[in-house]
Amino acid sequence: MIAEHIKKSMSKSVLIALALATALVSGAKPVNVLVITADDMNWDSVGCFGAPMKDLTPNIDQLAAQGIRFERAHVASTVCMPSRNALNSGRLPHRSGGEGFHHFRFPDVPTIPDTLTKHGYKVGILGKVKHSTPYKDTPWDYAEEIGRNTEQFHEKAGAFIDSAKKDDKPFYLIVNSHDPHRPYYNHSREGKTIKGRNGNPASSHPSRVFRPDEVFVPAFLPDTPPVRDELADYYCSVRRCDDVVGRLTDLLDVKGIADNTLVFFL
Repeated sequence: MIAEHIKKSMSKSVLIALALATALVSGAKPVNVLVITADDMNWDSVGCFGAPMKDLTPNIDQLAAQGIRFERAHVASTVCMPSRNALNSGRLPHRSGGEGFHHFRFPDVPTIPDTLTKHGYKVGILGKVKHSTPYKDTPWDYAEEIGRNTEQFHEKAGAFIDSAKKDDKPFYLIVNSHDPHRPYYNHSREGKTIKGRNGNPASSHPSRVFRPDEVFVPAFLPDTPPVRDELADYYCSVRRCDDVVGRLTDLLDVKGIADNTLVFFL
């Protein structure tokens, strides 16, 4: 068990690296790793962190109840790609050359995908591939852009896990939800058919649709109908991200690998 003061101060990438290094050095059976990220989700939009709305993120809350909740974890940048690639490397953006929406400028920076590949892991990524790939030649065994379809996340993740089992390899899979980043789900579309574009599956409806009259309006915003409409759409998108978490954790149980898989939600 990591000491309490360390748990509260470590960065996300260091936590992942520590867990993997411990497993590799100890000679124990290699653990699988599932990393799930949200995009533009405020910290207090999650129930286990004190969200003022009830029944908002039941799956994330269950994950937290079964594991460790980090109250002082931090990101290296407020910008998408530098933050994601700091996670990939364990380095601040200026130490990898990954300060913006581009690959690392500095050569030979160790990365999670490269290191785990060398240690016999199968590495994969679903969603946000371009924004989560440190070098052009990053050795992803499987990489696919994916939209906001909960069942597609479930299907593609399941196929990747099966392929790792077939190859008799542990896996590292990072699943990047686009939610609740804009564009938000439109609460007025509940029950209506959503068509996919360019041959892609349609975006999913969230498992619960929040109404403007039930949302929490922060004190810094005016309590007006347009603001409530916007917040309802945001919270619906938060719930859709939570749905992805639920389908992925269920998948681990179905595949019989939950006891040997580390799950991180960031």
